[in-house]
Parts: sequence; structure tokens; C-alpha cells
Amino acid sequence: MSGSIPEELIDEIKERVNITDVVSEYVSLKKVGANHNGLCPFHSEKTPSFTVNEGKQIFYCFGCGAGGNVITFLMKASGMAFPDAVTELAKRAGVTIPEASGRFAPQKNDRQEALYKINESAASFYHSILSESEKAKSYLKKRGLAEGTINDYMVGYGGDGWDSLYGLLSKKGLSLTLAEELGLIIPKKSGGYYDRFRGRIIFPISDIHGRIIGFGGRSIDGSEPKYLNSPESALFKKSDSLYGITVARRWIKESDEALIVEGYMDLLSLHEAGIKNSVATLGTALTAGHLRLIKRLSRNIVTVFDADQAGVKATLRSIDLFITEGMSATVLTMPEGHDPDTFVREKGEEGFKKAIKSAMPIMEFFINEALKGKNAIEIKEKLKVIEEVFPYIERLPSRIEQEHYIKIVSERTGVKEESLAREMRKRGSGSPKKFEVKLPDKGILSGTQTAEKKIIQLLLKYPELKERVAESGTLGDFQSETLRFFGENLLKMPAGSDPLDYFQSEEDRGLYSRLIVEMHEVVEHGRELDDCIRSLKAYRLKKEKEKLRKEMEEAVKKGDEGLLMELRERHNKLY
Repeated sequence: MSGSIPEELIDEIKERVNITDVVSEYVSLKKVGANHNGLCPFHSEKTPSFTVNEGKQIFYCFGCGAGGNVITFLMKASGMAFPDAVTELAKRAGVTIPEASGRFAPQKNDRQEALYKINESAASFYHSILSESEKAKSYLKKRGLAEGTINDYMVGYGGDGWDSLYGLLSKKGLSLTLAEELGLIIPKKSGGYYDRFRGRIIFPISDIHGRIIGFGGRSIDGSEPKYLNSPESALFKKSDSLYGITVARRWIKESDEALIVEGYMDLLSLHEAGIKNSVATLGTALTAGHLRLIKRLSRNIVTVFDADQAGVKATLRSIDLFITEGMSATVLTMPEGHDPDTFVREKGEEGFKKAIKSAMPIMEFFINEALKGKNAIEIKEKLKVIEEVFPYIERLPSRIEQEHYIKIVSERTGVKEESLAREMRKRGSGSPKKFEVKLPDKGILSGTQTAEKKIIQLLLKYPELKERVAESGTLGDFQSETLRFFGENLLKMPAGSDPLDYFQSEEDRGLYSRLIVEMHEVVEHGRELDDCIRSLKAYRLKKEKEKLRKEMEEAVKKGDEGLLMELRERHNKLY
């Protein structure tokens, strides 16, 4: 797995880097006993099942089964290949990787690195030619963007020529095929290429790690479309990307709150005003991917939308997502004639923060919108409102929340709370409905598997027990195939190996991490092993006896004396 990276170097990096510090950049962790718990970044959940054990320097999710060490976490969380994850952690640890190791060996992610390099080159090019365009500079000045913000976010200009970027990429010898895949250049029917973003203000879009994954372009000459984004690619997916997330991640974690706005300029104006816990969608409706990205940092969201009908509809569409993802959301609607950009410029940081405090819980906003245009005195209109809002109230995660919003509906419609509560019970169970992801049972904790699990944990902690386990043949008594195969592989593992390097599948690494996280201190490991072996042997003998008794009963029914004698003999040998 490590290619040409010296094993001792990898061990040194793992020893120097604290896994809790790395994971904390992706997950909001809370200390619980010896562990740190949080919401898993690898699957959707409402109740934390993700555990980091700082003492053992591993992580494990009891929901999806993901597990490993600091290197495997960074690989999985960031999409990095092994060498890149090691290089990144080496920088943090202050460990120098010898030049000979370099990239270690050609990796599967060479193509991905080439895509990132093309985007970096394009962003630098766009930013550099902004200073040459009076038209572009004048537009940004008119919009009120300071030079510092322009530089910090590498805002650029696509140039007025048809093939300026194409010429640069060709000169640098970068792949034009990959540049086309990224949507930076478009092939001409007559041959060659032309630039997609010519004549537009350019907003480079970065991922949570600061790598440029795409671009947004804003027309400044009235041409359509007004906004143009990069097409979907191996790097860029609009439904999983948020403008400003690289800067905002720190501020979202610190404030435990994220603001979501719609436009690039909205975002830049907020950041310029000092409201940096904000991100922007990219011309698409809010998605589950967006929320999962934010949920790594905070479960509290303020959606900031314009007061027009489109903004209201966008807010209402997102309510289902917030409930499903288990997030707390409030709605801040801009005053008529304002968007976040103009509002923060007029009112400043303090004025905007004051407005945030008045943001309305999204469920209350939804109830208000359901009542608009309806005469709540008429019974038919009351029923319409109830039919509209009840499916969402039913899905709220706690009884207290349900009762709170039933009370609001009661106040707005004049229907008694008791009647509304009865109606909701008629519609369903009346209990908060669970929407956790259903995951397969890992099958390692029931019946005799407690002893099986203990044997494997003892093998992991005390490798010197391998010979005794092998000689006893106890793995053959295991009821769990998962644990038996894992144990057999442990016996084959060379002495001194790290199981997380030795095991190649995510399932095996996850199982290893779970077994380590759940491991308790053992006083006499030799005696405990013997007890577990005896327990499994006794269980096997019990099952064999039961089976033979049933076979003897069948032999009696059939009158087969010969078979009955043979079975009795086998049965007696078991005692």
C-alpha cells in the first residue's frame, strides 16, 4: 500500500499527527469519555455514531462501518490518493519526505492532478488579465468590491479575445482534452478551440481544501446567460459545491452557524463586511450534498433569500431536506428591494447580524406561507392548511418540536391543540418518525460471537497469542464467518505489520477499527483466551449433541437399528 515510502517514515508521521486534530477539520467532535463523537462525514445521520479514539489514534463509524487511522481518514474524507495524504500529513508533522520518494510512483490520481493544475493555471490567468481590463475593473468598483477581496478570492476576467486561455494552455503544454472536459475551452467545428468564459467576470470555485474545482462567470456586457458555471466534471459537481466554503469552514465551526446565500456577489460582500460564516449556492437549488458538506461543521443554518416569489419557493423546497438531514434551519428574508449584497452595504456588519437574530424558524415560515391567501375562518381552508403542514410536522425529530408547531397552527387557525394532536395521531403513530439510514447488521455481537470477538481483540492486542489460537483450532468453532475470515487473515499477517496497511478492503479496516475502539483492558490475557476457547468449544459440542439427538429420533421412527447404534456411539464420544 505504501509504494516506495519508507515504512518508518509513515510510522513517524502517524505518531506526530493527532487524528483528533485532523478529523476536527471535517467533523464537529464532542468528547465523551475516552472518545470523541460526532456525525459521520461519510453517510447521512442525525444521531452521532462516528467515534475517534485519540489514545489508539483510530476512527470508526458504528453506522456505516467506515474505520481506519489518520491516513485512511484523510484519503476517504478528501478523496486524496495515499501518497498525497501522506505528503499532506508530513507537512503538518514537520516530517521531510526524501526527494527520491517524491510522488513515490505513478498514481491513479495523475489525471486528477492534471485537472487541478489546469484549473490553477486558468485561475491565475484570469486573475492576471483582470488588471488589464478597464471595463472589468470598472464593473467591480461599481459593485463595491475592495482590491483585497478581489485578490483574496482570485476574482478574474475572462478576457475579450476568443482564444486567450486556449493559447496559454497550448503554450504551457497542458492537455487541451482535459481543459475541454473541465469546460474551459470549447471545440470549434472548423478545428481548434475557443474560450468559454470570454468577456465575463470570473469567480474561481474551490472545495473545502482550497483546491480549485470550477468557475463561475458573470456577464458584464448584457449577453446571456447572465451567469455561466463550469459544466459537471470529475472535479466539479454543483450539487456538492458551495462558493466560499474554503474560507467559511473555519468561521462556521467557530460560530456553530452557517449562512447560505444565492449569489457570488452576495457572498463576497458578506465576507468583506466580516460575516465570513457564509457560503453561496451556484445557481442551483439547495441540495442534500450542500447540507452534508455544511453538517460536517455545524447543524445550524440560516437561509438568506430575496423577498421575491422565487426566493420563497426556494426556501419552501428546502424544508424537506432540512428535516431529513436533521438540521436546524431559520429563514432570513431580505426587505423588499434588497438582496444580501445591497443590504449589508447599506446596514453594515452590525445591521446584518441584527437581522440574523430575527430570522424565523423554517417550519414557522412554512406555516405562515401555507396560511397566505387562505381564509382561516372557513373550515375548508383550515383543512387545507392542516393537510399542507402536517406531513412535515409529523417528521420532526422530537415530540416537543411537534407540540410547539401544533400550538402555532392552533393559534393561527383557531382549531384546538387537542383536536390537532388527535388528528395527527390518526394519520400516523403520533410519535416522532425516524429517518436514520438503515444499515446492515454487522453480525459480530450476538450469542457466542461475544467470545469470538474477544479472541480476535486479544489477537490484535497480544500477537504472541497467535500460536495458541492456531493450535487450538478455535477459529473453526466461530459462528461468524466475518470474524473467522478476519481471524484467519490475522494469523497469516507477518509479525510487526500494521493491520490497517495489511488489510486491503474497507470492510476489513472498518472491522479492525471497531474491534479496537470497543476493546477493554484485560488483566490476564492468557486466561481470558482460554475461557473464550472453552466457551466456544462447549457451544459447538452442545450443537453437535442436539443435532445427533434429532438424527437418533429420526432413526427410531424409521426403525433403522444400525444407524441408531452408530449415532449413539458418536453421541457418547462427545462426553
